[in-house]
Amino acid sequence: MTFLNPLVLIGLFAAAIPILLHLFNLRKLRTIEFSTLTFLKELQRTKIRRLKLRQLILLVLRTLIVAALVLAFSRPTLKGNLAGSIGSHAKTTAILIVDDSFSMTGTDEQGELLKQVKRAALGIVDLLKEGDDVVLVRLSEIGRGTPDIQHSSTRDFALLKREIEGIKPSSVYRSIEDALRYAAKLLSNSMNFNKEVYVFSDFQSGAFDVRAATASQERLFPPEARFFLAPVGRRSVLNLGVESISIPTTILEQNKPFTVRARIDNNSKDNVRDHVVSVFLNGTRVAQRGIDLQHETSSEVEFSVVSNSYGYIEGFVELEDDDFEADNRRYFVVYVPERIRVLLVGRPSDARYVNLALATRRSAGGSAFVVEEVNARQVSSAQNEQSDVVVLVGTQDLSSTQAIQLLSFVKNGGGLILFPEPSIEAAS
Repeated sequence: MTFLNPLVLIGLFAAAIPILLHLFNLRKLRTIEFSTLTFLKELQRTKIRRLKLRQLILLVLRTLIVAALVLAFSRPTLKGNLAGSIGSHAKTTAILIVDDSFSMTGTDEQGELLKQVKRAALGIVDLLKEGDDVVLVRLSEIGRGTPDIQHSSTRDFALLKREIEGIKPSSVYRSIEDALRYAAKLLSNSMNFNKEVYVFSDFQSGAFDVRAATASQERLFPPEARFFLAPVGRRSVLNLGVESISIPTTILEQNKPFTVRARIDNNSKDNVRDHVVSVFLNGTRVAQRGIDLQHETSSEVEFSVVSNSYGYIEGFVELEDDDFEADNRRYFVVYVPERIRVLLVGRPSDARYVNLALATRRSAGGSAFVVEEVNARQVSSAQNEQSDVVVLVGTQDLSSTQAIQLLSFVKNGGGLILFPEPSIEAAS
């Protein structure tokens, strides 16, 4: 037998305290003879023997309690064939849940978080015994593919170690709560007596909703299942990310400004000031500004940018470097036509002023618009598809088929400008 905490055995000296107290309380009583009490002596001897027996029993129990507590804290363990033969009858099914999200690419004084997780998982594999079943689950794998397809357990620890060492960060993210639900499904098929779940993660904000888990009354795991959390990352990290990009509906033109909106998340526990956000078009920085964000909040930032070329323009919004670079850039694509093809629909008398207004808009190479003017009866789906924008001046002559074609044109990304007649109703 060996002890994991041998220094605690010093506490065995405390077992002598009840014995010392017992000895200190022993006093030799002075005997005074009374002739009238002679008949009580025999009764007194009997009671004293019983009292001394009780005192001895209490002394032994107190001493054993102190010794047992000290031995428990010293954590005794068995070594050798006896321990192996005992443990071989209780097989274990272990689920290793590894967080492989991009947040694990961060570092602290112990190195990269993902490498720390790999080392911890390999240490658990070394503790398993022959015959134990192990399932390796990456967070990015949960919910991918057919729900009925589940991970299979393995007893090949050498193969398992190679799989752990080959884990790489993934852009696919699932919560730890999803992982635990999946682990419960895997354990439900296990016939082994011991059931263990290990979770290796940095436990970033949002990885596990403690309030939702507390509020839930469902029981996913059997009572004998045991859980072990292995957190990594001991310092506060700076992590801002570009959550989304939107471009308000507008007519894009070469050398004309348009708006780019980006929503920025501060996933850190600290506030940030003057964090730089930039917009690039075709690889060139065209706008930049600094933002202030409170911890664990988000904010929308707006830019006015200009494209000096036409066609498909590749762009992205980028943040300055922080502890996690994977979410610092988000891409978008816009199409800037060389000329904007306008289909002007209406009677010539009604469309005259709109036509003049379009003709006054100039670009570097001439008119920015190519205008085709037709009346309402001539509108067809083919004409709509050849246009970028349809301008309706009065809609009283449009048929229901033409209205459906215009609706499909707008749903497919086409522009529509309407100048209705005063008599038209909104519901028509």
